[in-house]
Amino acid sequence: MNSYQKIIEGTKQIIDNWHPYFEINKQWEIVKFGDIVINKLKMKNYC
Repeated sequence: MNSYQKIIEGTKQIIDNWHPYFEINKQWEIVKFGDIVINKLKMKNYC
């Protein structure tokens, strides 16, 4: 049981210290996230 607790604690440390990084190209078009979701839903309905 003690070894599982160490795994859980180690996993919590990983989660607490993880910071996502996204490389952004300045040439990319900037759009609202909601617009992407709406377009994706529309495309799904046509397939």
